[in-house]
Parts: sequence; structure tokens; C-alpha cells
Amino acid sequence: MPDYFTDPLFLAMDIDAFQSEPSFWNGLGLVLDIAAYFVPGVPSFAGVTIRGVSGFSKAEHISSVGRFSKKTSKVMVANDITKLAVKNIKNTDKTVLGHFPDYINKAKRMNASYFDIGKEWNQLNKSGRKAVNKKFLDIIADKGDQIYLSNPKKTVKEGSALADELEYLTTEKGYQWINQWSLMKK
Repeated sequence: MPDYFTDPLFLAMDIDAFQSEPSFWNGLGLVLDIAAYFVPGVPSFAGVTIRGVSGFSKAEHISSVGRFSKKTSKVMVANDITKLAVKNIKNTDKTVLGHFPDYINKAKRMNASYFDIGKEWNQLNKSGRKAVNKKFLDIIADKGDQIYLSNPKKTVKEGSALADELEYLTTEKGYQWINQWSLMKK
């Protein structure tokens, strides 16, 4: 997997870890990952590795990766989550969003990109879900994909993940509504 998929996630996790616990080890991981970010072919995972060596095995230790999980006994590795988040990104310039599970079926029929991390979704807290979903949205927006909905705009449930996705795309990523079923980058 290219570094540009994983490096931003690792950097975000390092920043979060350092802000939450400004220790020498979290600072070192952040500095090393910033340096690795600028070197092609060198993945930024020093912070995760350092936090792993310095206490991942302790059940009470909750690193920035662990905070994404509801259960500290099942600490999820960020790279695995990233792989799940990007595994259904296609090079078709189309992405389908919608309420689960309708959008997955439509995306498969259209050979379009879609977000699905499977059962891991239930293991993430709200901020973890938003972070991994945002990573997916950043990638498809940077590609300039046209967004198709599995259900019309008027049926989007207020406060849902879909409502959050659409707001992010229209306010932060330069998307505009074409009709009730799709968005396109300006």
C-alpha cells in the first residue's frame, strides 16, 4: 500500500497521542514520523511502534490507537484499519455513499468505491469511526470521484454517518449537489 494512504493516519494518531500524553516517547514517535513522511517509500509508523514497545501489552495502557477501540483488550492496529478503509477504493471515479447496507450493494453493481470496514466498525468509538471514515473521504475527494447516493438526499437521516459525510464533502472538500442522488467536485 502506498505511503500516502497510511502516513497521514499515522501522523494524526501521533499528534493525538502527543496532545493527550506529551511524553518523550510520543514526541519521538511524532518527530520520526514527520521525518518519514517526507521520504518516499518509508512508512510513518514509528509512533505506533514506539507506543507498542513502551506499553501496548499493558491492559490499562490506552495509546492513541487504543482509544479508537471500545475495548482496550482488543487494541486495533491503525494500519489494519486503514487497509480495511481503503480496500474498496476503485479507479472508476465513482463512489457510492448511503445508509448501511444499501450503498454497498449499489456500489458493487456500479463497480464504484465504497466504505466498509466490516465488523470492526462496531469495535470503534465515535471518534474512531469519524477518523477512519474521514480518511476514506479524503482519498476519494482527492481523486475527484463523483459521489452517488444509494438513497435520495431528502431521506438522509439527521445525525447519521451519511449526514456527516455529506456535510464534510460539501463544506470541506468542495463538493456540490448535482441532483438528489449525486455530488460532484466544483
